Amino acid sequence: MKFLVAGYYGFGNLGDELILRCLTDQLNKRFPNSPVTVLSAHPSKTTKWHGLEAVNRWNPLAVIWRIFKADRFILGGGGLFQDTTSARSLIYYLSLLETALLCRTPVFIYAVGVESIRRNFLKHWLRRLLNDPLVTLTVRDRESKETLSSLGVRESRLRVTADPVFSLSLPPHPTDNNGKEANILIIPRFPCPPSGPDVFAHIMDHVKKAGSYRMDGMLFHPQKEKSQWGLFHAWDEMNWEEIFRKFTDANYVISARYHALVLAVLAGKPFLGVGDPHKAGRLCTQMGMPFLLWEAKGPAIDKAIGELFKRTTEPKIDATAWGDAAEQLAGFVS
Repeated sequence: MKFLVAGYYGFGNLGDELILRCLTDQLNKRFPNSPVTVLSAHPSKTTKWHGLEAVNRWNPLAVIWRIFKADRFILGGGGLFQDTTSARSLIYYLSLLETALLCRTPVFIYAVGVESIRRNFLKHWLRRLLNDPLVTLTVRDRESKETLSSLGVRESRLRVTADPVFSLSLPPHPTDNNGKEANILIIPRFPCPPSGPDVFAHIMDHVKKAGSYRMDGMLFHPQKEKSQWGLFHAWDEMNWEEIFRKFTDANYVISARYHALVLAVLAGKPFLGVGDPHKAGRLCTQMGMPFLLWEAKGPAIDKAIGELFKRTTEPKIDATAWGDAAEQLAGFVS
């Protein structure tokens, strides 16, 4: 069995690289002798980070040939279906799906997130592709299912599952600080709306004034964020164990990155989400954790941080709300 995997891979975004790690771990456990190839923006980086064969996603002939030769084509996960920032990304992924269907290669769409799709021609194209019998479709939350259903994707085809990163197992986390200051792990997101830097500046100022906390920070997309937050740790300068330790050593996590919030859940840490109501906001609502929009002002920010620091219970995954992405993937392959 030959697998070809595509998504937002090779761009240096930790959230998407975590998805790829989880996906390939699941494939290797169930199909240890089956090669996995990745369509990547930087094949050498993908090979370095994951030990996988990778093909340049911008080489059309190589991409078409790999899709044709694959036994199964897997697209996702992550928030791939949206045209809010640009239509080009969605057009690229729909073109991959179109090519796979023309090659009669079965497609598994793996726990994708669906946000706003505004352009009518993309809505029609997406609906036609996702209703094709060769496509098996899973989404990472109920809101994504509702969005696709409203676009005309048949309800019977839509399966809600967990984001793949929920399948990770993190090392045990400490139960107390042994008298030390509580550790706040902060993960910003840039670029962001003009109000975003002010929100994070206020958060950091609030924590400093509180006096009994110490701050640590991580950049999930260093190529885009290093200039704004050069003192924060870049994830690609650490190994996987060091990345996970950042979360298990924290007492609280404040993040505008969706997958940082997922890691907080896995580490059993209370968290505060910032920014995107379609991603971070949905997860905060599901886990009963505080959330701030980019437009939040000082009093709202102070209130949310106060709510966070009052939390003593760990966020829990509701087994009835999250499906098993790994089992659905295995069912597709078999």
